[in-house]
Amino acid sequence: MLVVIQGSKSIKSNTAIIFFLKQVIGACGGPEKCEIVKSKGAFAAIDYNKESIKDKVKELTDGKGANIILDAVGGDIFDQCLRW
Repeated sequence: MLVVIQGSKSIKSNTAIIFFLKQVIGACGGPEKCEIVKSKGAFAAIDYNKESIKDKVKELTDGKGANIILDAVGGDIFDQCLRW
C-alpha cells in the first residue's frame, strides 16, 4: 500500500509516516520540508511548488498511483491528488 501525504511535515503526518512504515510519498512546499519528510522515513518527497504531484507520483510508482491520499490542507493540491 502506498500513501501520499500532503503537508507531510506536520506532527500528525509524521505519525502517519511511522504508521505506514515507509510506504509514504510526502508532498511538501519547499526543499527543506522535503528533506525533513525524507529524514522521517518517507519513501520519497515531492516539492509541490516545483513538480506536479500527479505526474511525480505516477513516475515514482510506475504509473500505478497511490492507494491512499491523506490531505490535511486542501485547495489546489487536493485537486491534483484527485486526478490520477
